Amino acid sequence: MEHAVKGHSVLRHAPTRAQTLTRWTFTALLIATFCFAPSGSALADDTLGDFEDELDADGGNPGFETPDDPGYGLGALIALPVLVVSSALTTLEHYADRKKGEPAAALVRLESSYQRLGEDNIDGYTLRGELVWAFVGIGGEFVGYREGTPKQTFDFTTVEGLFRLAPNDGVRLTLAAGTRVLEGKRDKTVGQAGFSFGLYPTEWAGLEVDLRWADLGGATLGDYRGAILLRPPAFPVTALRVGYRDIEVASESLHGGEIGVVVTW
Repeated sequence: MEHAVKGHSVLRHAPTRAQTLTRWTFTALLIATFCFAPSGSALADDTLGDFEDELDADGGNPGFETPDDPGYGLGALIALPVLVVSSALTTLEHYADRKKGEPAAALVRLESSYQRLGEDNIDGYTLRGELVWAFVGIGGEFVGYREGTPKQTFDFTTVEGLFRLAPNDGVRLTLAAGTRVLEGKRDKTVGQAGFSFGLYPTEWAGLEVDLRWADLGGATLGDYRGAILLRPPAFPVTALRVGYRDIEVASESLHGGEIGVVVTW
């Protein structure tokens, strides 16, 4: 009786057939665009060996530099603590009321992805996990590349400390800093830093970007990822991730479409 007087319905209408068809068509186009389209001719002659040789070269991109001006960023350093504390408190408040499977403020995030690198006969495999309580946490990632001819392997293993700002269920900014281990014919451990950004305009779709930079001494390694996240309403803790990844240093790069599954809790 009370609901009839107010004239409001508490039930959510199921999507129409046209809406469902549109969503699945959109999903199929994303998969075809990001994963099965050729990566271009830039990698036609590249190999994992060439990439690793570039990591040891002294030339290429300049490494991280410290500005000579001692007053550089003074204003930002003064405002940063206020911004951090305010954002952390807002994130803590939202974390307590987060929805099941919400990617913006998940306690646990697990990812498994496959990457194909154009015409180079190189396959990439990614396993990533994050454990974040409210706004602080830790993340780990393994990226393995396997080349058929010549037969070579090259792996990245990353461990990061995470600081996440998620004031609501529609946006996420995560700052990251840690170490990256490079394993091939020669092993190397370097420091890295960067950030991740997530935008979730609806419950079933989102956009995610991950940017990392590692200092190699004489050059900078850049690791760039972008993806669309598609969450089926019936299974909100799981999502299909379709995107692109580019790991580059100087003139060499490992890039190609990615497809995988993400679980958030």
